[in-house]
Amino acid sequence: MDIVIYMQEKDYLHKTYDGTYFWSMGRVPKNFKEGEGIYIVSKCLGEGCGVQGFVVCDEFNSDDLNGETLVWEGDSFVLLSEVILCKPFRGFRYKWW
Repeated sequence: MDIVIYMQEKDYLHKTYDGTYFWSMGRVPKNFKEGEGIYIVSKCLGEGCGVQGFVVCDEFNSDDLNGETLVWEGDSFVLLSEVILCKPFRGFRYKWW
């Protein structure tokens, strides 16, 4: 099952390592697996918040201290043709559309 994460634009810069992006999660998504989609939400200029695009999860690493870490390749981002507007939220949600 795909998930949606909220990531501010500034987070893209410090959540990378050598072309690989990652996202640490405190709450573990129970129905999510490697190979599924991660839809990325960020602020839209003047429009609030919206789903910008998606990537495919390459790794889903468990960490006893911090929950889970999602990992994907930075160049795999697919921009949606239209932003899907949504209300701001924290962390992640399961795909709702």
